[in-house]
Amino acid sequence: MKEPSGDLDFIKPFENPDRESLTDAEKMEAAYNMSALVDDLLLRFADSVSVRKLAYSDGCNGNQASLELRVPLGDSEDLSIVVGSYSDDKGDMLKYIGLGDNSRYRYHMENRDEVLRYDLNTDVIENAKPLSTRVAEISDILRGNDPGILNANMDDVVSRLDNIMENKQLERRLGVNDQPVGPGEIDKLAQLLEGAEAIGAI
Repeated sequence: MKEPSGDLDFIKPFENPDRESLTDAEKMEAAYNMSALVDDLLLRFADSVSVRKLAYSDGCNGNQASLELRVPLGDSEDLSIVVGSYSDDKGDMLKYIGLGDNSRYRYHMENRDEVLRYDLNTDVIENAKPLSTRVAEISDILRGNDPGILNANMDDVVSRLDNIMENKQLERRLGVNDQPVGPGEIDKLAQLLEGAEAIGAI
């Protein structure tokens, strides 16, 4: 699915000098609007929402709702959208909206104080293997009879995940990614999603 820049012009790079710093009030307004937008989308497309009840070993229970949408862009092009919400007995929460393949732009909130946007590196998207290929590779690893190969492959996967998490934390600390966004950006996001259509439950 294509991600034309014209439809996503409201998304500005974090290192852009034109970006203004946000007040706490603006961050909270963005969080309120984002929370309402996620809830509205899950209600509007309730027939296509996948709901999971999660039970953890410590006795905590959680609920997760997810939805896949598309926004028609013309010329038979669509923008893929993923929407989700999570909450549990401990008061933990997560709401998110991902735009584009592999959630190229991911808006997420883990509290009611701010919304963060994480921009996935375009090189990662271009070099990513299709999901079917990744699933097949994992299946091959798990079917392998040689525990040494299995352990080496799992060590490689864990190492890659650790590296990704370290890079994300560094980007956040440097202020170049995973930063708060303001209410204006969330309003533009809501406008974009007015034309959304359900694809079906994830």
